[in-house]
Amino acid sequence: MPTWPTNKPSSNKFNADSDSIKQSRADLKTMSDAVNDIVDFVDTTGIADGKILIYNASNSRLEVGEQSSGITNPILFGNAREEDSAGQVVGKLLFESKDSATIDSIFLGFTETEEHQTSNITLTSRGGTDNSIALTVGAINGGQDVKNTYTFATTAIDLTGNGINQTGVGVSVNRLTIDGPPGTNVNYPVPSITTGSKDLYIGANAGSSLNNGKDDNLFTPDSAGDPPNQLDMNGALIYFDALRKNIYINTVTEVDSTGQPEDDGAIYLNKQKWPNQDGSNNQVLKTNGSGVLSWGNEGSAPNVFTTFSGDSGSTTANSTTDTLEIRGGTDIGTSVSGDVLTINYTGSAGGKDITAGDNITISSPDSAGGITISQSQLNATLNMNDQQLSNMQIKNFGEIVHDLGTTSGTLTPDPNNGSVQKITLNNNLTLNALSNVASGDSLTLLVTQDGTGGRTLSSTMKFSGGAKTLSTGANAIDVITIFYDGTNYLASLSTNFS
Repeated sequence: MPTWPTNKPSSNKFNADSDSIKQSRADLKTMSDAVNDIVDFVDTTGIADGKILIYNASNSRLEVGEQSSGITNPILFGNAREEDSAGQVVGKLLFESKDSATIDSIFLGFTETEEHQTSNITLTSRGGTDNSIALTVGAINGGQDVKNTYTFATTAIDLTGNGINQTGVGVSVNRLTIDGPPGTNVNYPVPSITTGSKDLYIGANAGSSLNNGKDDNLFTPDSAGDPPNQLDMNGALIYFDALRKNIYINTVTEVDSTGQPEDDGAIYLNKQKWPNQDGSNNQVLKTNGSGVLSWGNEGSAPNVFTTFSGDSGSTTANSTTDTLEIRGGTDIGTSVSGDVLTINYTGSAGGKDITAGDNITISSPDSAGGITISQSQLNATLNMNDQQLSNMQIKNFGEIVHDLGTTSGTLTPDPNNGSVQKITLNNNLTLNALSNVASGDSLTLLVTQDGTGGRTLSSTMKFSGGAKTLSTGANAIDVITIFYDGTNYLASLSTNFS
């Protein structure tokens, strides 16, 4: 392992012409070994401009390496701060004891080569970690070691401790600031403020603005020992009461030279200006449509029914949430679905629904509940819906004749088309039944031969006397009358109308 040589040859062996190699051989050996040790100890491989020699403990050699920092103005140690010819502070680390100053101090000075160059003190955690930086200060207080640790992290700055000196920390206009160079302020971002379960004041002079300056007794307990809800705030401030968990916001309205209130001292919430004084009893908060709120009387209420009356008795709503119940009586039921009230007749004995039909008029109930049903002269079709008519006299009536046209084959006439129907035969006819027939239905069928004639009839109906042979002459006319008793079709044939 190479080491730096420590043995030196004697210079007296080489300073005279009479010195011989034989006499100086030992010193030459010492010199040669020293040169070899130096060559082995210093490795100049890769030497270049800006490179430095760094000791490598693993092989006990000096090797070419990189400068570990870009320091161009290294910290100097001295007994006084110095300035160069341009008035710039020369880099200096200075400790002043109480022998030379009233306060033991450590001064850090930086060399500033340009007019606008700034100086920084940088605290950096170990590379490759996200650990925060902690600055710890301590002193002896009352015989006890008191330490405050201030933590600087990427997301928060914690300046809490056993007694932080607030010099250099203050509130300027609308921002929390830390004092910078004389006459300037540096923005100090704070993502959150924690009161530590203490009251919080924000205001120009919160101490004198709270309870007339009696901040030692902000709340006077009542007779039960509980603090009151009211707080006498005189100044413009925001106050968080940690005890009652209340937030108080107060403004001060100033007056102009004439004694008139100026348009200031108001609270704006989302561009809505709130009144700074209470209104009268039962007043409501109104807007003027331009972002200004004020107290005012409630507008006129909509027209509503307050009293309900019936054939007997009445009621008046006695609250805004009162309920009117509608009950049914004998054979009367009520139901409510959505916004619809339905009243139904629920009786059965003797009760009939009355509905008007064609040519029938039903009057509205009169004062006594009576209803008049009248029938006007028929001027439209009257559908009896297969209902029985009794004690009826018919005068001057006619029957509708339905034309089946010229046809042949199997025929099933429908009495609903008319009680009298006619047909012209162009071939033989089969007649076995009627369609849509009911017991008691009858039909008269007029049968005419076409210009050829000779058309015949076949049928399973029961004909009078068994006669069911049609007239066969050209254009001959026969009449068939059919009656259905619910089981049998009873027919009668009259022939050769001429």
